[in-house]
Amino acid sequence: MKHVLNARERNHALMVFVLSFIVTVALIVSAVFFLTLVPENENTALREEIKSFELQEFEQKEFIDAMEKIQELTDSLQKIGEINPLVKSSIEQHLRDMNQPGHKEGDLYGTTNTNIFNFLYDYTVMNEQIISLKEKQSRVEYLEEELRKFKDKVDELNRDLDFHRKGGNLSAR
Repeated sequence: MKHVLNARERNHALMVFVLSFIVTVALIVSAVFFLTLVPENENTALREEIKSFELQEFEQKEFIDAMEKIQELTDSLQKIGEINPLVKSSIEQHLRDMNQPGHKEGDLYGTTNTNIFNFLYDYTVMNEQIISLKEKQSRVEYLEEELRKFKDKVDELNRDLDFHRKGGNLSAR
């Protein structure tokens, strides 16, 4: 067998090829790895943000349901015309549900929910005061009617007294 004259050059060229092949493959694998890793991090951050928005949407739905129930109960109080303890306790429970921290926090609805809650709370308090005033007003009207009856009776008794005085039954002093 003949001795190969350029064996050393061939071995050197093979080593350079293998080394450049490994470097190229390493570059390609690392590029693919980092290109998939970066979107994975972005996707994770976006998933967290989507979960936050979905949680806020869920909290908002609960807030709106409680608000609608309060409106219905307040309307029923107005129709009844008196403060029913059961209805009042239901309204208070829904107000407590609306006042939970989850409903008042968040980027989407926090400030709006706080303002709506404050308005609804003031509205229910004023509604109770109006109903109470209506009850007191009917009581005042009843007492005014009684007062008018008693004044009429006093006037009648004074006329009878004057009649008896003039008739000589009682002497005027």
